[in-house]
Amino acid sequence: MRLLLDENVTRKLAPLLTGHTAVTVQQMGWAGKSNGELLGAMTKVGIGMVITMDRNLQFQLPLEKYGVKVVVLGAKATALKRYGRLWFHSSVTWMRKSMNW
Repeated sequence: MRLLLDENVTRKLAPLLTGHTAVTVQQMGWAGKSNGELLGAMTKVGIGMVITMDRNLQFQLPLEKYGVKVVVLGAKATALKRYGRLWFHSSVTWMRKSMNW
């Protein structure tokens, strides 16, 4: 699956998402786009999921219109340096199991 890391998620997460192609908003040239523009652009290029820390995204737009999935990371996800690969590995494993991907 193609994944998009939102502007508020560290790019260091990308290599930890093994088995998926993860790109950042900045790599795609989408920095500064509104959430609606971002989801529309994702749909056009076949990116099926966005990983974000924006807790309001799921309430701001009708996600079913765009056909993309949203994973919202909690505040602990910013502690990559402190918790390292082990914490993210368990989080990604949980996401895979809970979302069947």
